[in-house]
Amino acid sequence: MQWRITNALRCLNTRPELTGLYGGSMIKHILLLIALISEPLLADGVYVGGVSKHLFQKGMNENNPLLAVEVNNYIVGGFKNSYSDFTVFAAKNFNLKTVDNFSLGVMLGVTYGYDCQYESICLNNFIPVSSPYVSFTKYNIKPTVLLFGEALYFTVKINY
Repeated sequence: MQWRITNALRCLNTRPELTGLYGGSMIKHILLLIALISEPLLADGVYVGGVSKHLFQKGMNENNPLLAVEVNNYIVGGFKNSYSDFTVFAAKNFNLKTVDNFSLGVMLGVTYGYDCQYESICLNNFIPVSSPYVSFTKYNIKPTVLLFGEALYFTVKINY
């Protein structure tokens, strides 16, 4: 665990651009929290980074930094959404099929942080999520593409 905390702190100190995300040093606190809890929880992996391509709407934010932890196929994390608002989520990862080095699945869960005026199903800023995905699983660093709403979302899962 000390190795993860040391590397997280080293990354934060050498990446000054991280402090501009989400205002101030919030991203530093999230990274440190993930480093601290991932070992005791026996995390399966961490999702980092994120970019999207909206298929129908123009002018949306497509730089969506993500930090999330997965434990026993349950995922919790936060990201900057398409409206440039910070959003947190929790989901269950259902791996439906693995073919060669590709995994096909769906993540079902809920997000909090979207404005209800933009979404058809929303209650107090909570929105249900169903995101089918494909992931390249040959290595411990797994590129993953999800369909998130009307956007294709790319992120990377790092397995331990």
